[in-house]
Amino acid sequence: MSNFIKTLLLTVVIVSSIVVVNTMKLVPDEQVVPKPVAIKVNQQQAINHLADILKFQTISNQDPELMNGKAFTKMRSYLEQTYPLVFATLDNQIINQYSLLFKWQGKNPQLKPILLLAHQDVVPVAEENRSSWTHPPFAGVIDEHYIWGRGALDDKSSLVAIFESITLLLNEDFQPERTYYFAFGHDEEIGGTQGAAKIAQLLKSQNIELEFVLDEGGLIADGLIPGIEPAVALVGIAEKGYVSLKLSIKQEGGHSSMPPKQTAIGYLSQAIVALEANPLPADSSQSMMLFSKIAPYMSFTKRLVFANTWLTGSLIEKQLANNKLTNSMIRTTTATTMINAGVKENVLPVSATAIVNFRILPGDTPESVRDFVIKVIGNPDIKVTPTKVGREPSKVSNHQSDSFKLLEKTIHQANGGGKALVVAPYLVMAGTDSRNFEIISDDIYRFLFNYAVPDDVKRIHSIDERISKENFIKVIGFYFQLIKNSDDL
Repeated sequence: MSNFIKTLLLTVVIVSSIVVVNTMKLVPDEQVVPKPVAIKVNQQQAINHLADILKFQTISNQDPELMNGKAFTKMRSYLEQTYPLVFATLDNQIINQYSLLFKWQGKNPQLKPILLLAHQDVVPVAEENRSSWTHPPFAGVIDEHYIWGRGALDDKSSLVAIFESITLLLNEDFQPERTYYFAFGHDEEIGGTQGAAKIAQLLKSQNIELEFVLDEGGLIADGLIPGIEPAVALVGIAEKGYVSLKLSIKQEGGHSSMPPKQTAIGYLSQAIVALEANPLPADSSQSMMLFSKIAPYMSFTKRLVFANTWLTGSLIEKQLANNKLTNSMIRTTTATTMINAGVKENVLPVSATAIVNFRILPGDTPESVRDFVIKVIGNPDIKVTPTKVGREPSKVSNHQSDSFKLLEKTIHQANGGGKALVVAPYLVMAGTDSRNFEIISDDIYRFLFNYAVPDDVKRIHSIDERISKENFIKVIGFYFQLIKNSDDL
């Protein structure tokens, strides 16, 4: 046997041994699950409160002329009547007409405060879809298992649960060690510029620096990740940015009987095809924080892949790119959402435009995305301009901090001995109000205690939004215990 073959075989044996050892070492951490939370909440009363809140049509429209301010003021009045102890005990103020800010003074003013967020507004219900709802979207119907209505998941269940938990704690004469702020914006669904952004600027002007911020964003994925038996509590540690770019080209018009070699529509179509065929480069560093946490719960074969990323990194990225969900976790995504050209079937279009939306991965910027698009298109006749100012991706918060560990502990407690779950860091694909508070906090987390099976995810911003009664009560327990646990932070 030649020395080359011997060396080759020895290399194979060594590599195989390393791969197997790494795989065997990738096992779940030994968890000490804290005792379940026991809270003395009037469950039916709390459920009724959420159902009532769902009846207020606090809709955010892109057109500010369509805003129904009365719905917000009426809902605020309902909150005042329903939670008088909260309004009487906590300092509170109205920000920019409709947003709400509460301050619960802590015992130790030397400790950094904590901020909990929820938003009052909801997305519109398309008129053509109203008849498809099992129950009218703003009726606040309660049946045997669920509370139905627009905002049940996004995100009035969080809003009501925070008020319920504060009330429970006040009835126990509890006062937190740290000061707590509670902010409820009124325009999160259209960017939060008039609500959460104004609140963040106010707190900044008061030189407030926060220990951490908690907002919506992640959820408990139950059966959403193939091959994982436990549920996965996805705690967002960052969120994508976005920019929409307008592609436009002008050409000579004329009669369709004498067309040029390529029309404005042809050039534009060619540009769109090029963008879809050449996506922005993948970067799996964000998603690997998630997969390193859940990989120990996978089959041996999949554990082998994730335990040896030094060898399988390119294979992992290729596989993640084949699924639209996981692909969105590893790159800035490209989506052509609007196109406009032509006025008549026998008239050559003078111009053609398209809107392409990009959800930007941390590491990219609106400017770098535009530069990439211009390079890929390679046609100087096509102008590339932002439709409005884009949003940078958020900073990435620390998922090994004491604050993250506090959330992890509280999630397990609120789970109440239910289905086994693992808590993992996560990149949020959409935007939240929390990004506005980067100016006063380094650690921003995005999580709402909501079990979501595949059927639930499609309800968010869509037809038949609902939350189970059992889950809503756990949301209250989560906030209740989080505030108590923070005394140990």
